[in-house]
Amino acid sequence: MLISSEENKFSYIFNPKYSVMPRIDGKTIWVTGASSGIGEALTHALDAKNCKLIISARRPEELQRVKNAC
Repeated sequence: MLISSEENKFSYIFNPKYSVMPRIDGKTIWVTGASSGIGEALTHALDAKNCKLIISARRPEELQRVKNAC
């Protein structure tokens, strides 16, 4: 069965063989909205990959909490 290029365009994203995370080890990444939600979760995930992080958010107290957890 042939799969059109449109159907197959993003199939690599869901294929474990093509993981994006290992290619960012040691990179410098700026995360906005890092004090909660997806931004906070992303900050923790990137910290686990030894990325150099620049984090920013509107709430300095919450941002400090995230920074201390990393």
